[in-house]
Parts: sequence; structure tokens; C-alpha cells
Amino acid sequence: MFKFAVKNILRYKNRSIITMLVIMVSAFSTVLIVGFMQGMTAHMLDGFIKYQTSHIRITKKEYFEKERFMPLYESIENVSSIKNELEKEENVKMVTPTFHLAGFIAKDDTTIPISIIAFDLKNNSYTLNEKLIEGSIKERGIIIGENLIKRFDMKIGDKPMIVSSTAYDAINAKKPEIIGVSEFGISEFDKKTVFMDIETAQEITRLNNASTQIYITLYNEKYTDSITKLLKSKYPEYEVQSYKAQMGSLYTTIMAEKNIISFIAIIIMFLGSLVIINSLVASIYERLSEIGMLKALGFSNNELKKMLLFEGTIFGLIGGGSGFILGLIFITYLSIKGFDISKMMTGVDLAIDTVVYPSINIFTALICVVVSVLIPALVSLIPAKMITKINPVDAINSRN
Repeated sequence: MFKFAVKNILRYKNRSIITMLVIMVSAFSTVLIVGFMQGMTAHMLDGFIKYQTSHIRITKKEYFEKERFMPLYESIENVSSIKNELEKEENVKMVTPTFHLAGFIAKDDTTIPISIIAFDLKNNSYTLNEKLIEGSIKERGIIIGENLIKRFDMKIGDKPMIVSSTAYDAINAKKPEIIGVSEFGISEFDKKTVFMDIETAQEITRLNNASTQIYITLYNEKYTDSITKLLKSKYPEYEVQSYKAQMGSLYTTIMAEKNIISFIAIIIMFLGSLVIINSLVASIYERLSEIGMLKALGFSNNELKKMLLFEGTIFGLIGGGSGFILGLIFITYLSIKGFDISKMMTGVDLAIDTVVYPSINIFTALICVVVSVLIPALVSLIPAKMITKINPVDAINSRN
């Protein structure tokens, strides 16, 4: 029956080519949608982990409850010894004591409110060295966004006044040196954020060897839950939260959207494969007398169904397979070059990078292959039911 299927496809070349092209486009679109969705999901999670939550965050329980007020008096003391302990844990890549402060930057007669993020400038998840467009990373100093430094008409080496509060509700100020100018492509960082070394922040807040938060970056995020559980038991006096807990319902929403988009991609593949029904139904009517002759010669309904199933499978293998390969090549290209979404992010104040890298893992790729080939084959079973209703005598006489 396979030979009959191949001959039937070759007999109606134009129709077969159009059918395969439609399936190819559907398979290509399926891979593209899944690849972009996986890349976008990973991109958003990476943005939150990189700039907001890290894999795990430790704070005092009281600080966690009053975080919106940035209560400096609820800081973690002896942070250097805790940092040394955490760095000994297996799978821990980086431990970063951090301050998030509200303050002002002033030069001459100009003063504007800013956000201050203070940590070890050489050892943090922000990869500041990759964002620098001028200057260099040093142990002490501040790094200012491109838009902010232009607004003040400042340059490397200048020492603007940075004003913030202490842990005792007083006001304190320092004049740290500008050591670098950064460009993240993120409005929050480029326009109103100053990155400061943690020693200067400790001097401003008058909190020696302390920080409000400790961020932990892992070598592999799959260990997040197990290490979070371990640290909760080890440090019961602190609030230990994974990035999933910190994101809350947003994490659930992102995961749900990922599944919904994957389902939509399968629907697109199914709709594209419906063209097979039209092709095979037309083929059945055009070969009605031939099918009647085959039935008269003893071919069973199941054998004739297999013939149409083979035809659908061939359409899937050629059309779906080629569409999958083209989609995989395109996704691989974009995973290296990246896809710039900066124009889409205009006016969106969200701390994520503006270049998305679509991706597709081996498991998802296998699912896409199965979907691209299997759905066309299964769809061919719909017109195959028509064969069971064909009367051999009437079919043979239909030639006349």
C-alpha cells in the first residue's frame, strides 16, 4: 500500500506540492512560536534573577515584612562571615551582600532623586563590566547611567554628592568618584540608578560590615529549591526566599503562558494539516473507480485506509520535516544573534535586557518533530473513513 500511496502523490504533483508547502509553513511557524516563547520565558526569568531576585535572597524577617520602607535598622550584621559560610555551600556560584537605598544626587544647583544599588562592583550578577561604555570597574567609586551623567553634564573622575539616610533616620552624604558610565538599555538603570561599592554605602548608612540583603547566585538554577530548603534550616532567624517565591503569581503566570503558547502552536499545526483532508478527499473522488476496482480485487477497507495513512505520513515527513528543519535553523541563528526588542520596550520600565535569544531544547524539539509529522498522518484518517462507505460496483460504474 505504501507504493500505491507514493504513486498517488506523484500522480497529482501540483496538489501534493501545495499540500506539503502548507504543512511546511505550519511546522515552521510551530517551531518559531515555541522557540520564541521559550526564549522569552527564559529571558524574563533571567532578567528577574539577574537584576531583582537572584536565585535566592536572604534578609531579616523584619526587613522582609517592611521592605517597601527600606528599614535600614533591620540589616544583616556580620555579613562578611555569613558570606564566607554561604560560599562554601555546594553549587553556590556567587554571594553578594547588597543595599538598596533611596537618595539624591547633587551637583552645583541640580538635585534629583535616585535609586542606589550598592554591592561589590567586581562581583555581582549585573555584569557591570559588560555594560560599561566608559571608564573601568574599581573597588571603590560609583557607576552612573549614560542618561543620568549627561543630565548633570558630568564625566569620569567627577565627585557628585550622594545623599541618603542612615540606619538611625539621619541624613548623610558622600562624594564618591565616578569610575564608569553604563548603558543597560533599561530606563530604570540608565536614567535614575547609581551603582555604588558596598563600603561607601556602609559608610553612608553607618552600618559597618552589614547589608540589608544577601543575594545568592547558583551555578544551576535547578538546585534552587533544594538549596533554599537547606538555607532555611541553617538560618531559621532569617527570611530565605527563592526567585519563584519572590516573583509570586508572576512566576505562575509566565509558566502558564508558556504552556498556552505551546498549545496554540499545536493548534496552528493542526489547522495547517487540515489541507490534507481537502487533498485526500479530492483524490478519493478522482480515483473512485480505481478504489472500486481495488475493493473488487479483494483489498480490504483497512488496507485502503493504510494507503491514505501512508499518504498523510509522507506529507508529514516531507512537509512537516522540512518545515521543522527550516524553523530549527532560523531559531539557532536567532539564538546566536539575538532579537532586539528595544522598540517594543519603549516606555516599559521593566528591568530586563532588550535582546531576546530564542531557544529550543532537545525535549521540545522532539515534541515539535512528532507534532509536525504525526498530526498530518492522523488528519489523513478523517477522509479515510469515506472508503468504508464506497460500494465497489457503484465506484466502478462511476467511470461512465
